[in-house]
Formats: sequence, structure tokens, C-alpha cells
Amino acid sequence: MIALAYDDTVPPGLLLDLEPVHRALLGDAQVEVDRIEQDAQRTADAVIEQAESDRDAEIERARRRGEASARSHAQDTLARARNDSRAIVLRRQEELRQQLVDLVRAEALQLRRDPRYADVLDRLESVARAQLGDGATIERDPEPGGGIIATQGTRRVDYSLPAIADRALDVIAEEAAKLWT
Repeated sequence: MIALAYDDTVPPGLLLDLEPVHRALLGDAQVEVDRIEQDAQRTADAVIEQAESDRDAEIERARRRGEASARSHAQDTLARARNDSRAIVLRRQEELRQQLVDLVRAEALQLRRDPRYADVLDRLESVARAQLGDGATIERDPEPGGGIIATQGTRRVDYSLPAIADRALDVIAEEAAKLWT
């Protein structure tokens, strides 16, 4: 189980109140992450295979040019082909990472349609008040991100749905990074 990473001043009991919501959100996100990981792996494999095929073709062309020209020219071409194929893979990896970010954020925003959303807001408000004090100003379900944003003087806590989604993404970032190794 992955614990929410909040300010150390939050009483543990308040975080436990959010655990069912956190588990549900993470469960839905994990299913989608698994699907995205599979799609990403297939796509990455295809991109790598094509890049390797392109690289192999470029290597062969470079070999033939190298027979007619200076050896250093062939080595430069080979290095460029390797860099190009790596750049293709890196671009695709970034596209897939951004798709995951967009999906997780969109799923988090869907929580606003859940009948339990009012309870989630109540719990987030309790956590924010516990952190900032009873005099905190609470912005409940603000547009466009929903959730709770609370301020007390210069202190601010952001429990908007996009911020919560970003925290969840940070937690699964290590697992997603393993796709590329």
C-alpha cells in the first residue's frame, strides 16, 4: 500500500479517513497505469524495433560510403544514426509519459462526479484545518480543479484534485521509469 505524502503535521487519524478514497483512486489509476504500461511497452518495442531497423539500414549505407570515403566520415554517420534512433525512442517515451499524466489528472477530476465527493471534500477540509488551524480560509471545490485549497496567513495547502493526482504520479514515477530500462 502506498501512503499519501502530506505534511508531517497532519494527525495520522485524518489520513486514515482518506485511505478508502486514496485506495479507490490509486486502484483505478493502477488499472489504467497497467494498461498504459502494456500499451507503452508494445509501442516502445515497436519504436525500438523500427529504430534498430532504421539504424541497421543506416549502418549498412555508412559502411558502403566508408569504403569510398574516409573512415572518420563513416564513424560520424554511424554515431548520428545511433543518436537519431535514441532521440526517436526518447521522444516517444516522453509522449507516453505525458499521456499517463493527462490520464491520471483526468481520472482525478472525474472524482467530482462520484456520489462520495462531498465526503472527500469534508475529509480534505478537516485535514487542511488540522494543518493550518480552525481559522484557515477554505476554498471548497474551486474551478477548475476541485478539491480543497486552504490558506492561513502566508501558509497554504493545496488538496485540489490535480495536485492529488500529481502526488499519485510522483509515487508511481519509479514504476513507470522501469518501462524504459
